Amino acid sequence: MVDFNKHLKGYVPAGRKASVKPAPKPIPVPTPTAKPAGPKTKRADEFPLISVMSRTDMEEARALMQADIDYQDQAKSIAQIRDDIKISLYGIAKRYSLDGFRAGTLVVYNNGMRAGSKRFNSKAGKRLLAELGATEEQLESCMKETKPFLDLKVRDVSQAEEEEEE
Repeated sequence: MVDFNKHLKGYVPAGRKASVKPAPKPIPVPTPTAKPAGPKTKRADEFPLISVMSRTDMEEARALMQADIDYQDQAKSIAQIRDDIKISLYGIAKRYSLDGFRAGTLVVYNNGMRAGSKRFNSKAGKRLLAELGATEEQLESCMKETKPFLDLKVRDVSQAEEEEEE
């Protein structure tokens, strides 16, 4: 007859002592380090898909959304190019110790580097805290330091004059 009990966990044959084995070490579960695909879009997930629209509206909506994203990317590129131009113009003005210079109707107003300042995120927030009786120290602690920035403007004075006349 086959003794099925010997296949059971903890079975010890007759006449032998049970050996105590240490419990196996738990296998560490790696924590996910990769970010989830795409940004969190909880609010966006609440919206219906464009498939609820007619085919023509769906195609137009998709094209307009993509065009907007493309223009956002272009605006970022343009802003970076304009910053590079301003930095170069600032370097030229600094070499000659000029507060500005012009070429025909084009003018550069150079106010130099401005230090960051402390600001509230909104005037309403400061007003509300003051109404609630916040002390001057508490108001000061709620302010945010802004970054230093280059205050340089390039203008075409002929266009500015036309705008003033209108």
